[in-house]
Amino acid sequence: MLFQSRLLADLFIETLFCYRANHKYELHEFVLMPNHFHILLTPARDITLERAMQLIKGGSSHRAGQVVGRKMEIWQRGYVDHRIRNAADYLHHRE
Repeated sequence: MLFQSRLLADLFIETLFCYRANHKYELHEFVLMPNHFHILLTPARDITLERAMQLIKGGSSHRAGQVVGRKMEIWQRGYVDHRIRNAADYLHHRE
């Protein structure tokens, strides 16, 4: 259970906020589960969704590796995405 470690959970959140602060995406909502996360975001105009996810997953893996002193493979390849269609769809996925 990856995020039952407070340290790894904090590193993930710091990474998420760092890329948000660097305007790589607009972060709307997220929830961190024991071994995965759910996120609602809008990539910046010059960033693809794939690149935004690469930054989040790769950045958090890299930071975790730096802290524990070894390279860590945390994430599975790929992700599941869904384009939000309207306000009702947003609320549904937010819940």
